[in-house]
Amino acid sequence: MLLAPPARFCAAATAVLAFLALAMKYAVAVSETGGTLPDIVWSLARYFTILTNALVLAVFGYMALTGRRIGDRLAAGLVVWIMAVGLVYRLLLAELWEPRGLEYLADLGVHTVVPLAVLGWWLAFAGTARLWWLDPVIWLAWPLAYLAYALARAGVDGIYPYPFLDPGRLSSTQLVWNVARLMEGFAAAGYVLLGLARLRLRLLWRAKRAQASRPGSSSR
Repeated sequence: MLLAPPARFCAAATAVLAFLALAMKYAVAVSETGGTLPDIVWSLARYFTILTNALVLAVFGYMALTGRRIGDRLAAGLVVWIMAVGLVYRLLLAELWEPRGLEYLADLGVHTVVPLAVLGWWLAFAGTARLWWLDPVIWLAWPLAYLAYALARAGVDGIYPYPFLDPGRLSSTQLVWNVARLMEGFAAAGYVLLGLARLRLRLLWRAKRAQASRPGSSSR
């Protein structure tokens, strides 16, 4: 299904925001490490935040370039994943450091601006297909895949991306507990979005019915 011009324009704007946020993250890494492009990209790819923002860039860039809408379930799942980026950061990580200058702008971009842009696009332009009650469970596939990747990679190079996943700081029980709580959080966010999607759909139907009942409107 093709996107209406406003939806396509806003998709392009969201893709640009994601690109700028990731570019600033890259620039900060260059200034701090002086590493090569492959080294820095590989280092940044350790983080769920970076990978999910890159996924936003890919998905919204695709919509902007092709003018085609992605599936409603993928769009909703992407909202859950990128909003989780912001929520986990604010709840667990924000107090661990105080970014300044370009680092602050990059941090603001990947954790706040891009998540809000994706949510705004979804609220305004997402399709109207009814989501299934098991969709929030299906949406766990991305964070679970990331966890498997992050832990396997850390098992090789010894660098854990987040303190709540570091077995050097945590007991096995604490690590399992943290992973379980994270998955519970993702699932809860998914069900909140599912409720929001149904409310949104109901409001759209009411608006359509109200418009059809206006004098002079056509039912065709």
